Amino acid sequence: MDISSVTYARLFNLGNYENERIEASAHVQSEETATETLYDLKEWVLAQGHMKSDTRETIERLEAQLDRKQQEMDRLTGELLETQGFLKAAAATLKLHDIPFSVPPQEEDIPF
Repeated sequence: MDISSVTYARLFNLGNYENERIEASAHVQSEETATETLYDLKEWVLAQGHMKSDTRETIERLEAQLDRKQQEMDRLTGELLETQGFLKAAAATLKLHDIPFSVPPQEEDIPF
C-alpha cells in the first residue's frame, strides 16, 4: 500500500468544559516512511498543545497576581482617603500662628 499523506489530530482539554482540536497533515516525502511523517506530525501537534497549556498556566498565574495587586491597591486607596480626610480636618483647625517656624529668615529676605 502506498500512503501519500498522513494526518494527526488531538483534542486538548482547556478546562472549564472547553476543548481544542489541533490537527496537522503532511505529504509523505520520498525519503521518509508514512510512520516517520506521522511521528513528526504527532510531535508538532503535541508541542502546540503543550505550548497552549503553558500559556494557560501563565495566564492563570498572572490573573492571580493581578487580583492580589488590585486588592492591595484598594487597601492603599482606602488608607490614602483616610489620611487625606485626617489632614483636611487637621488643616481646618490650624491657624497660621499655630505652625512653628524653625527656619530663621535669610538676610536677603529682610526688606530693610
